[in-house]
Amino acid sequence: MSMKPKTLTYLNVSVIGYFLLLWILSSLEVKAWIVSFLTELFTIPFMIAIPILLILGGKVLLTGKRPAGLVISFVGLAVLAGLILTSILG
Repeated sequence: MSMKPKTLTYLNVSVIGYFLLLWILSSLEVKAWIVSFLTELFTIPFMIAIPILLILGGKVLLTGKRPAGLVISFVGLAVLAGLILTSILG
């Protein structure tokens, strides 16, 4: 399965943005019920999407097409994956 680099970039940025928003809401200690509901609803699907997007993005980047947006979002997603993994294991 192959995706367009622009589509992968948008998906990567949306996953990064979601977890960044969760971090901001957590640091501000927002405890609204809707935030908790949306967190429960979207966190696991986005965590499942991270390795899939990394594999697809790596495949596109290895084929020779290297748009700057995809490279930056791929690196950001890899850093996010590392941060999530270390927070789960550590």
